[in-house]
Amino acid sequence: MHACIDLGSNSFHLLIGEWKQGKIEIVERLSEKVQLGENVRQTGRISPAAFERGLACLRRFATTSIPAGAHRRRRRNSATTLHL
Repeated sequence: MHACIDLGSNSFHLLIGEWKQGKIEIVERLSEKVQLGENVRQTGRISPAAFERGLACLRRFATTSIPAGAHRRRRRNSATTLHL
């Protein structure tokens, strides 16, 4: 199993797939609107409420993305910057 999480300023997305015959077959796809960037342009900060929505979403993703017997092997990160 392989999983990919996209953390955007408006929504988070989770894809879970299996490697089959030289390609990834998607077995689970979840998206959740978290509005992490809500009011960031005005305040320059992520609000406590938005932060909690993001954490709650990641907790739900964690219960979905870790099937019985699975373990974590690698992490890769990519980032973009918002200039205010």
